[in-house]
Amino acid sequence: MSSKSAVTRAVKLSYQKSKGFNVYKTKEDVQTICTAFTTKNAASWVNTPQPQIPFDGSDSVCDLAVMSDVPKTAKEFVDRVSSIGKNELISMAIRKQHPIIVVEGLDGVGKTTVTSHLAKQLGGVLVRTPDPNLEHLRQNFRSLPEPVSRSFYCGANYLAAVHILTEAKSRPVVVDRWWASTCAMGIAALFNHVDDIPPQGHELWNWPSDLPNIDAGFVLDVPED
Repeated sequence: MSSKSAVTRAVKLSYQKSKGFNVYKTKEDVQTICTAFTTKNAASWVNTPQPQIPFDGSDSVCDLAVMSDVPKTAKEFVDRVSSIGKNELISMAIRKQHPIIVVEGLDGVGKTTVTSHLAKQLGGVLVRTPDPNLEHLRQNFRSLPEPVSRSFYCGANYLAAVHILTEAKSRPVVVDRWWASTCAMGIAALFNHVDDIPPQGHELWNWPSDLPNIDAGFVLDVPED
């Protein structure tokens, strides 16, 4: 299978798994899409270590992954997502002792400032999604067709879940964007008018069954003027 046909197969699978919405509702669906284009004949960058982009986390309570522990290749990223056990997140969620608070919003509305201060006030930790330390991989995924590139963001949500739940055992966790943003971005790429998007109550908007629930969620909305 050539790299082009591998991506084509991934696109076809994505339409099956997401019902054409580019939003994947289970980790298994994400794995299926990612695995389809990370075959041995995939594009060269899939198995080639990408230059990592250091993240300046000086404004956050705690940086995310240590750079040495960040996946170096797309294949390693997919393997890391696949390694999360089917019941691992459920088990971790049961053991968490502190709240998970998610703040959503468009770029430029002040999420970085709000989430940083909130985490400090709560004596907690700030987690950004997708992990800024994965920027070197995100740029390559974005070069793929939209249905496939969305699999990166969905996969990153599951990697973030492990980190979030690990932190929530000992302190509150404030999350700068998570699944809602992934869902919104996927939908925004498909529809040109708000009246065309699926209505409230549509299954598309249901929180993934294998992603841990949050304790509180907020959307920052700042007038353009």
